[in-house]
Amino acid sequence: MKANREKNIQSRPAVCRPWDCLSVLLPLLVLVMLMPQAVRGEQSPPGDSVYALSATVQNEKGETLRWQDLRGQPRLVSMVYTRCRMSCPLIIHQGMSVQQRLLEEGSAVPRLLIISMDPDHDTPDVLAETMARYRLTPGRATFLRPRDHQERTIAALLDIRFRQRDDGGFDHTNAWLLLDADGRIVARTEKMAGAPDPAFVREVEAVMAAYHSQAQGDH
Repeated sequence: MKANREKNIQSRPAVCRPWDCLSVLLPLLVLVMLMPQAVRGEQSPPGDSVYALSATVQNEKGETLRWQDLRGQPRLVSMVYTRCRMSCPLIIHQGMSVQQRLLEEGSAVPRLLIISMDPDHDTPDVLAETMARYRLTPGRATFLRPRDHQERTIAALLDIRFRQRDDGGFDHTNAWLLLDADGRIVARTEKMAGAPDPAFVREVEAVMAAYHSQAQGDH
């Protein structure tokens, strides 16, 4: 009988008590979180990509995103502040004009990425109101506010300079940059008045054509 009892005890399946399982799984979870992106199946941005920066941003919907999550599509990028009543409207209208020119020529249109240099004032609600004022849809533009005071770091990556004035406004660079899908700076224009810069439009057309050609090839 004793031998039978011992045999029954040995044949019972091992049961993992909750606290025992947690002690095993928690270290594994930490290891996964600390794994390099490449090991987890996420490819790191190239070294010359603006998305190589570890930063977080918030869009006009109030969603918090990783800066590098914007990678994957060519984009037109600029920086503004919503209280601006002179140069910033010109910047936004010029980005919209580039999009309109591409539509007229039958070319693919990249989304505008409009980043605030004044995130303390430019809350998601303010960004959404600004987006509506320009009649921009989510398919055409995304407004962002950097988190954790990272606006100057992002501006430095884009070679956009700004300085806050005593009246609360900003002196700043007026520019649009073309990023490829990996976040490399391909072209730049500082022409904000009148018709879009023809050379810049051609660069955008070429990048969008290459992007869609590659996307079709991958499928």
